[in-house]
Amino acid sequence: MTNTNIKKDNQQSCSNTSISRKKHNSCERDYSIFNKIKYNIDMTNKNVKEDNNYGVIQESEYSTLDLIEDLRLEIQKYPEILFQLFPHRYRYNHNQLSLFWRGGKNINYVIKLMAKFKNKINFSIDNKDLEMLEKRLRGRFGNRASNCFHFIKQYKFKQRNFKIFIESMKKELGQISGDIKVTYGELAILLGKHEDYIYSLRKYILNPTNRRHNPNYKFDLETLQEFKESLRMLLRGKVELCISFIEKYINLNPDLKEYLFERVTIKNPHYFNSIDTIEKTYWFGFICADALVKQKQKGYYYNFRFELSSHDRERLVKFAGLIGYDFERIKDIKRIYFDDNGKLKLKEYSNIHFKSKKMVEELLENGFSSSAMGKGLPDFIMRAEEDIALAFLLGFFDGDGSWCGGRNAIIYTSNKKFLIDIKNKFRIIWTIKTKKALIDEISGEVIHRASHRLTLGANLYEKMMRNYPYSMKRKRAPQFRDI
Repeated sequence: MTNTNIKKDNQQSCSNTSISRKKHNSCERDYSIFNKIKYNIDMTNKNVKEDNNYGVIQESEYSTLDLIEDLRLEIQKYPEILFQLFPHRYRYNHNQLSLFWRGGKNINYVIKLMAKFKNKINFSIDNKDLEMLEKRLRGRFGNRASNCFHFIKQYKFKQRNFKIFIESMKKELGQISGDIKVTYGELAILLGKHEDYIYSLRKYILNPTNRRHNPNYKFDLETLQEFKESLRMLLRGKVELCISFIEKYINLNPDLKEYLFERVTIKNPHYFNSIDTIEKTYWFGFICADALVKQKQKGYYYNFRFELSSHDRERLVKFAGLIGYDFERIKDIKRIYFDDNGKLKLKEYSNIHFKSKKMVEELLENGFSSSAMGKGLPDFIMRAEEDIALAFLLGFFDGDGSWCGGRNAIIYTSNKKFLIDIKNKFRIIWTIKTKKALIDEISGEVIHRASHRLTLGANLYEKMMRNYPYSMKRKRAPQFRDI
C-alpha cells in the first residue's frame, strides 16, 4: 500500500475509527467544494420510513457509499487477517502505543523512552509503568493480549531488550486491536479490484467537477458477486455480516444492472473467427489455460478476462495489440490467494477484461476448453497437423506449465481429461500424476482442487520451441531464445 493512497484516505475520510455513520456522512458532504451533493446527516430520517398502517420502521435507502463504509468497518474487525496481507501497515507506531499505554496527552511517551534507552545502556522501565500497561491490556483485550503479557514478562526477566520489547508490542497490538483503519486502496484490493478502484468511485459520486460525476452510482450484480467471492476467500467463516451488507444493498436497490456491458471496444473482435495460423493457435492455447470466457443465455453477458502475473505483463500487451485492445486499459491489481500450503498470500497481477459477444461466441464455437469446463482438447486440435497442434500446446504450456531447466517441461490442469487427450495426441509416454485436493480441516472448504500434471519430454519441448519463436521467454531454454 503506497503512502500516496494512505494520504488519500486521510483526506477523504474521517480519521477516528470509532466515528459514527452520522459523522461520517457529514465528512462526505464536506468533501464537495460546491456543496452540490446534499447528504442527510440524520441517518434515521435518511435510511428509514414508517409504515402508516402498522408503525413499522423499515429501511428505504442504502447507497453505494454506505455499502463501502460498512464493508470497510467490518473488515477492520479482523486485524490478524489484515496483518498477513499488509504486515507493514497493521502495527502500532510510537504515538499509538504511547496513547494506549498512558492515555491523555502522552503522545510522545514511547519516543522519550527510546531517547533514554539510547543515552543510557542500563535503562529500564519502571515497574509501575509496566503494571499500568498490563492493566490496560487486560481491561481491553483480556486473554487476547496473551502474547503482550509474555513480552512484558520476558522484558522483566531481561530475556528481551527494551527496543525489541517496544517493537514486539507495536506489532502485536497492531494485529489484535483493530485500531488501524482499512484504507480505500486496501479495501479495493481485498474486494478483488485495482488499488484506485474505490478512490475513483468516490470521486465520481462526491465531486461534481469530475467529468464522470454520478451521485447515484450503483454497483452491478456481477461486480457484487465478485465482491462476495473475494470476501469469502478473505474472511472464510467470518464472512456472513459482509454478505448480509451486500444482500441488503441488492434488496434496497432493485434497479441494479445485471452486468456492466462492454465498456471497451476492441478493434478486432473476429480474431478467433478462423484459427488457421500458428500465432492464433498459440494464443488460443494460452487463453484455454489462463482466460475466463463466459457466456450467459439469458440477457447480455459475454465476458472475457485474461489475467497473468505482472511479471508476464508483456504477454498481455502483445495480445492486446492483436485484438485491438487499448493498452491503457490493462489493469495492474493485487490479489489474495491461497498458496500450496493453504496460507494467504498477496500477489500482483495484470489483466485484460472486456465483454464481446462476437469474440466469446467464436471462441466457444472453436471448442474453447478450461479446467472449470471439464472438456478435452478442442476437436480441431485433435484433427490438426503437427505445427498447429504444437502451437496450441505451446500456448497452453506458457499459461499452465513450468520449464524445469534443460529441456524438461511440465503442464498442469485440474482437468484430467484434457491431459489424457494431450497424451494421446502427442504420443507422450509419461504417466499423468495427480496431487490431491487441499481441504481446510476445520471448515471442510476446498482451498485447491485436485490437480494433474504431465511431463512433456525433451523432444516434444524442443519441437514446441522451434515451432513458434515468440512465446514467453522465461519458459524458453537459453538455446531457444534467439531462434
